[in-house]
Amino acid sequence: MLCCALAHSTLTFLIRLGATRFAFPALSTILIRSVIDGTLSSLYIIKYVDYEENIRSVTGRQWLFVVFRGVTAGCSIFCQVTALKLISMGNAVTLLSTCPTISTVMAAIFLSEPVGSIDVLSLITSFVGVVLVAQPSFLHFPSRSDSEASKDVDIGYGIALAAAWFTSSMSVATRFLGRSVNFMVNVLSLAVFLFTISLMLCGPREFDNLKNNIPGLSVNILAGICGCIAQSCLSKSLQFCRAGPALLVRSMTIPFSYCYGLIFLGEKPSLLTLSGVAMVVAAVIALSLKELRMDERFMQSSAFVSTKESYADS
Repeated sequence: MLCCALAHSTLTFLIRLGATRFAFPALSTILIRSVIDGTLSSLYIIKYVDYEENIRSVTGRQWLFVVFRGVTAGCSIFCQVTALKLISMGNAVTLLSTCPTISTVMAAIFLSEPVGSIDVLSLITSFVGVVLVAQPSFLHFPSRSDSEASKDVDIGYGIALAAAWFTSSMSVATRFLGRSVNFMVNVLSLAVFLFTISLMLCGPREFDNLKNNIPGLSVNILAGICGCIAQSCLSKSLQFCRAGPALLVRSMTIPFSYCYGLIFLGEKPSLLTLSGVAMVVAAVIALSLKELRMDERFMQSSAFVSTKESYADS
């Protein structure tokens, strides 16, 4: 998961670099990403995946979740790329990192899972942190600069939160599938959706930009490789570890992104923004530690039950 955080931070930096320095269109970025994801995942599946064991045995319901995962992950990427054209990469990643709190709300609504005091406190802390990071114009924050006061920036923050919602839905689908589907099949489903939609939306201008903007093309090819690594690591880690420790490690994406933005793009966050970032990270850590404790209790109870059964058999 740490590899996923580093790859995702690098991906975010490269997309932001391509959009701000080389004026590379979002649809062209997504098209390149889909080609790289599709090529690398197909090669992996052809060489390493047993068709009979991992493909043919998948049920119809599981295929529906594979498609659902590809669609939600694709929508998340569309939102991320669009948001990175409008707001700084550190703020975009911070809003995207609200996935754990959004997942808690979704689980309570759709799965009737109980919500404890830690969940409520984390939700409130995360919400306040998001407000401090986004600093919406209708609240008239004094620290917000004139360049950040446009409606496009507010739209960018809203799109980043939409990306977090889609990512939460994708994570739920991935956890449901577990190890029944090879993790690269999930990456391939994402590539198929992105490629189909980007081809439908891309016009002649986007294809001309691929030929005429070589620096931007090079940056986005690197971004596509990092994106494939991040997606593969995310799918693989969600098959082997529960959401708590995974989200705890992935929260490292936030400091990585702010370091990239400060060093290479000159994006210096305000003290109020950093306070919001700290609140979002604290909320993620609180939810993650809660799930870690739940995992430990589950393992202890499972060990106790297995011990009792072994004594009963003897």
